[in-house]
Amino acid sequence: MGIVLDPFSTNELNSDDIPLAEVGGIVGVDCSWNKAPETFSRLRLMGLEPRSLPSVIPANPVNSGKLGKLTTAEAIASALLICGENLHAEEIMSIFKWGPAFIKLNSHLKES
Repeated sequence: MGIVLDPFSTNELNSDDIPLAEVGGIVGVDCSWNKAPETFSRLRLMGLEPRSLPSVIPANPVNSGKLGKLTTAEAIASALLICGENLHAEEIMSIFKWGPAFIKLNSHLKES
C-alpha cells in the first residue's frame, strides 16, 4: 500500500501518512485533466491511498503563484517535504531553475 497524490481526495496528506509512504512510496500522476477522474479511480482500485495536498504555492514559470496549479514534480516534492524527506525534495527540484524558489516558498510544508 502506498500513496497516490489525488487532487480529488478529501483526505489531505500529513505526517501521519509517513508510514504509508515509507512502505509503498508516493505516486504522482501526470495525465490529462479530462481523464483524471477515471485515472484516479483506477489507482484507488490498485490499493493506493489517495491524498490531496494542502495549500502549495507553485514556482513553475507557467503557473507561478497560482495556488494549487502544480507540476507533477512540484506535487511530489510537496509530498516529500510533508513526509520529512527535505533532501529528496530539494534534489528533485534542483533540476529546475525555479526549483529552489519552490522549496523556499513552501518551507511551511516541512513535516506539517
